[in-house]
Amino acid sequence: MFASYCHDEEVSRYLTWNPHPSLADTEAFLHFKLAEQKEPYHYDWLITKEDVVIGSINVVKIYPEMGFEIGYCLERKSWGFGYMSEAFHAVLVFLFDAGYHYAIMKAQIENTRSRRVIEKQGFRYDHDDLEEMPLKKKTVTVAVYQLNQEDFVK
Repeated sequence: MFASYCHDEEVSRYLTWNPHPSLADTEAFLHFKLAEQKEPYHYDWLITKEDVVIGSINVVKIYPEMGFEIGYCLERKSWGFGYMSEAFHAVLVFLFDAGYHYAIMKAQIENTRSRRVIEKQGFRYDHDDLEEMPLKKKTVTVAVYQLNQEDFVK
């Protein structure tokens, strides 16, 4: 994870976390994520290509009435090949099949790559919102999207 994307400033540019300055930071992050796995309704997946980790995707928030929000990242050299679209679709299938009713996605308005990934899955733009990014000490404008289970095309 550290070698492929956690250290990369461009990968974390639009994410809620800062790039990891050292392997020890990624190891600490992994210990935190493993502890989180004990909590109910917590989902994390690694994205691999030929047994090499190239990204991750996870549920970042559970909403009332069986809704969820996903976060994801991918190493820079794997951008533009459809890997994130494929992983995102698979996670949506899994969660909707598990009984979730709707998904919310947010992307900074400048993050056109992520917005395209979201829109390809059938999400509909709903509104812009301000979102705090405490680790980056700033507030950003995000485009908010929604997809209902019955509108999702498997």
